Amino acid sequence: ASESAAARKSSDESEGRAEAVSTKDPRVYLIDAGEMTNERLLGLRWFRGVGFHWLRHIFITHLHGDHVYGLPGVLLSIGFYT
Repeated sequence: ASESAAARKSSDESEGRAEAVSTKDPRVYLIDAGEMTNERLLGLRWFRGVGFHWLRHIFITHLHGDHVYGLPGVLLSIGFYT
């Protein structure tokens, strides 16, 4: 069984979409990375506990801005550019 938590602000879709899914081991998968995804992930208590260290895969459903504009911030947080 897995836990999931939306990392999106449903009241304003212009900020984009993202979904973070955590498994028991504790791997984390990110589905899409709309604007402010990084900040919204850090706002989730369970994600602060496991952190970016456990982010294993990022899946992008399609290349619209509301699904990818937050990707650079997430990549910076996991140290992709270093």
